[in-house]
Amino acid sequence: MNVTLQYVQEKDKSILVHLMELYRYDFSEMSNQDVNNHGLYGYPRLDYYWSEENRAPYLIMVGENITGFVLLRKIMEENKNYYMIAEFFILKKYRKIGIGQRASHEVFDIHKGEWEVPVAKENVKAQEFWNKVIEKYTKNQFAVIFKTHWDGLIYSFSNNER
Repeated sequence: MNVTLQYVQEKDKSILVHLMELYRYDFSEMSNQDVNNHGLYGYPRLDYYWSEENRAPYLIMVGENITGFVLLRKIMEENKNYYMIAEFFILKKYRKIGIGQRASHEVFDIHKGEWEVPVAKENVKAQEFWNKVIEKYTKNQFAVIFKTHWDGLIYSFSNNER
């Protein structure tokens, strides 16, 4: 199974808009979010992925099939710069067969440096997924940290030496 990441050009933004609706629908079980007056969940920060240089949108592909997406950010703070998975989604049909792990490892390999992967406290399935994926990728060389501005846990690691 050939899993690849494909950078999403702004002209193809509508693909992510559609996938984001599926993602937000799945997440609504935990977030309790309702659709807007147009019947959509929306994602107000999506346009930033083409207007800010510290963001990168990728489609996750298996061969020619779109199987999900990754939204990546590079955070530049006063005392630390790091990459962060802002959003990560695999279509249900493609879950639990290794695609998410392969896509995650590929995005980590593309972007070398310090990493933080935040996971909402109510998203237990995502915690299990990221724990397994990052443990394997780092050979168990990661930390789980907490920050006051985030209601959940954050997987922190470096892949500079990898």
